[in-house]
Amino acid sequence: MKTCMTWATLVVGFSLLSLGARSEIQPPPPEDLLMELDGTIHPQRFLEVQGEPFGHHAIVWRGGRTASRALIVTETSDREVADRLAALGAFGGNNLAPQAWENRKDRADPSADERVSGSTVEVWVEWEGGGGSRNLAVLMGLPDAQYRFGDHRHLIPVWRSGCIVCNVSCPGGKISNRSLTIRDQTEGRLHPKLNLKDLPPDGTKVRIRLYRAGW
Repeated sequence: MKTCMTWATLVVGFSLLSLGARSEIQPPPPEDLLMELDGTIHPQRFLEVQGEPFGHHAIVWRGGRTASRALIVTETSDREVADRLAALGAFGGNNLAPQAWENRKDRADPSADERVSGSTVEVWVEWEGGGGSRNLAVLMGLPDAQYRFGDHRHLIPVWRSGCIVCNVSCPGGKISNRSLTIRDQTEGRLHPKLNLKDLPPDGTKVRIRLYRAGW
């Protein structure tokens, strides 16, 4: 019994150390900075979103249809972001079809199980009094998130969502999270965990920085 308790303590301790290490990671070097965006953050509103859209939209252009459900709303459009990343050499996967969203409840259609491809992009957020730049994946409580430049500019007219960063592999997002699929979202496996005590009030101005990662 004592051995089991000791082993359990070690496992829990290791997990906490790993989470702490991830939360204390530093931003990439300045030479890897791709672009900066200005916006406002809305953590309370984000957590109040009901139903299937909950947790989907991390960063959205203020002119997009999904801006009212996003954690962060930007002045820069999703098209401008995608244009800039492509101009700087980011590879856009463009591998997700509209059916990934439209047929998401059809188990016979595998489109919703597809994972976004494209160049990896690190997303960091900073606000006055926040104690420095924060990694978006850690901020979201999604430590396994892998944000990729899916691009999908050709699908902007389909939904006009304005989505810049999605927390699942979404054809509507310019950057999306490869670690979760739309099927995961539809079946309730998307669980962002924001700590409101560690975040500013809704409407606080933020600066978003996008960095290249490994390319």
